[in-house]
Amino acid sequence: MSRTGFFSAWRTAIASDGWDKLTLGGPLGADPTLRGLTARPITLRGADRIQLVWRHDRRDLTRNEVPDEAVAQVERALGESFRVAHLYTTE
Repeated sequence: MSRTGFFSAWRTAIASDGWDKLTLGGPLGADPTLRGLTARPITLRGADRIQLVWRHDRRDLTRNEVPDEAVAQVERALGESFRVAHLYTTE
C-alpha cells in the first residue's frame, strides 16, 4: 500500500471509530534510543483523542493529541524516524 493510501485508510478508520491501534517500527537511527511509536484512540473528558507513545530504551513519552495533530505527527515520523507502519482495524 502506498503512503498516501495508508494515511487515507487511517483517517477513514479514525472517522468511523474503526481502528484499535497503529504502530511504527524499524527505527532509522535519528535518535539511537528510539524503538517505536504506538497510537491508539482514547477519550479524555468526553473528547476523542489519540494517545501517542514514543518508546525509547529507558523511558516512554506519552502525548494525547487531537486526531489531526496525531496524524500529522505520525506522518512526519514515518520516513524520518521509522520505516515500517502497521494499522490494526476492527475489520
